[in-house]
Amino acid sequence: MLTWKLTTKDSNKEFYISIVYAKTKQSGREELWGEMRAFASTISNPWAVIGDFNNMLNVEEKLGGNLHRLYKSLPFMECLFYCDLVDMGHFSLYSLLLGEISILTTRVLITKQLKC
Repeated sequence: MLTWKLTTKDSNKEFYISIVYAKTKQSGREELWGEMRAFASTISNPWAVIGDFNNMLNVEEKLGGNLHRLYKSLPFMECLFYCDLVDMGHFSLYSLLLGEISILTTRVLITKQLKC
């Protein structure tokens, strides 16, 4: 996770932006979730996290192949809850194409105070 602290010129308000890429294997993502939790516990300013989380929040994010079991996404969901991050939706910066299987995993997350 790469994180920058930014300040607006007009109002001098500070916020953070992070870029992430989660590992493709489920077991390898726990390190990122821990890093996000640790960072969230140290800040009170708004925060946006953008990147490929290699995880889904609902079954509609995967087209084709075997059904996604949402229990596999629980650690990611718990991380978002702990960090007070809201999913602004996934987008197709790119999608992982495996034959006829498409998985959209790139998304934007923001803290609630940034949403205002």
